[in-house]
Amino acid sequence: MKTFITLFLLVLLTIPTSSAAQTRDTWRSVRTNNLFVIGNADPEKLRQVAVWLEFFHGAFGRLVSRNVLDSSVPTTVVVFRDDASFTPFKPLYQGRPANLAGFFQPGDDVNYIAMSLDPRERDPFSVAFHEYVHLHLRDNVPGVPVWLNEGLAEFYGSLQFSGGEAVLGTPLPYLRLLRSQELLPLTTLLSIESSSPHYNEQDKTGIFYGQSWALVHYLMLGGGSPRQDQFKRFLHQVGRGEDAAKAMQDSFGMSLDVLEKELRAYIRRGEFPTLRIASGDDPQAYASYTAMQRVSLSEGEANYYLGDLLLHIGRSEDAERYFKQAIALDPGLTLAYAALGELSVRQKRYAEAKKYLQRATTSPQNYRVHYQYAWVLSREAVSATGHITEYSAENAAVMREQLLRAIKLAPDFAAADYLLALVDFVRDERLDAAIGMA
Repeated sequence: MKTFITLFLLVLLTIPTSSAAQTRDTWRSVRTNNLFVIGNADPEKLRQVAVWLEFFHGAFGRLVSRNVLDSSVPTTVVVFRDDASFTPFKPLYQGRPANLAGFFQPGDDVNYIAMSLDPRERDPFSVAFHEYVHLHLRDNVPGVPVWLNEGLAEFYGSLQFSGGEAVLGTPLPYLRLLRSQELLPLTTLLSIESSSPHYNEQDKTGIFYGQSWALVHYLMLGGGSPRQDQFKRFLHQVGRGEDAAKAMQDSFGMSLDVLEKELRAYIRRGEFPTLRIASGDDPQAYASYTAMQRVSLSEGEANYYLGDLLLHIGRSEDAERYFKQAIALDPGLTLAYAALGELSVRQKRYAEAKKYLQRATTSPQNYRVHYQYAWVLSREAVSATGHITEYSAENAAVMREQLLRAIKLAPDFAAADYLLALVDFVRDERLDAAIGMA
């Protein structure tokens, strides 16, 4: 995910062939109620990111009318002190690091927010707020269209705290661009997807982000008085899968044609109101109840987390290099063995996967590791035609043990029950239990 275009320069750097240069810095971690934050930034900056994100967690919850925002999987925030150290870990677009200052990458096992603290033209904390919106929308308003996802992220990314209140809706430096370029028809804006040129190409992203922000700003604050209740209703309808144009008509009483005319007039006037929200105590004091824990990361741990970030954005070859470097630095780092095992499974290198996953099972806290190790063992009984021949008594015993561990850690993970039932069926043992599991 990207923040607005005026922040960025497209940096054409080659990816380093060694991870050593990336981990010579001191990497630290901060754990709060809802986040695990790591970075090579200044310790105080890292702490501030954690505090502000926790505070923002509650502020954004008001929009979706929830005191506690749901998060299906844990979230790790990777904070780079500058763009130079961030660039090797960006998603690739047409073979080169994408033009962004931060992104959100969802995952089945962990969500990642990655960001740079380069202070350029905008408060770098806004990048963190921007990406945190993507996280909460994914978990609480599934299926939100791209323009609304990015427009809300930009709108809330401008949130500023001062003492006991927060200021929402501060104008962003989009107005000059929006006034000097032809606006996109709303039918076009609403149809843009993550693969569209307007979302990825440098000469097009500015108008997309700017107009998405302006439209959200108008819908939230541009009707002469705050319209949060109407916007919540609109967001709820979109989250149920309703067409955005119909939801606008139902929630705001405006057709798309009328809204387009009003948005153009709103941009021409350039009068963007703000909203002050009582935020309680000073955000700095919020650290006292976030259960914050701060520790330094070893060089091996830093390599693991950087590799896992790369793995989650689809850069498997680069990720593997970091995982192997992590093991070279810390041969007992089970997290890296687990990651290499999962990567080897994806690449169908089952012999390597078995070796790595066996080492990773010494840590009993990851149900995926136990399941994948059992699954790799099950592959040894599959013939060239895809049929299961027979599980040896030794392999069956290990598979049962690993699957029972996975089920204990994640009772709702049905794949483990299925595979355990299959083991018993093939072995012609414990059939009553197998039928129940199936």
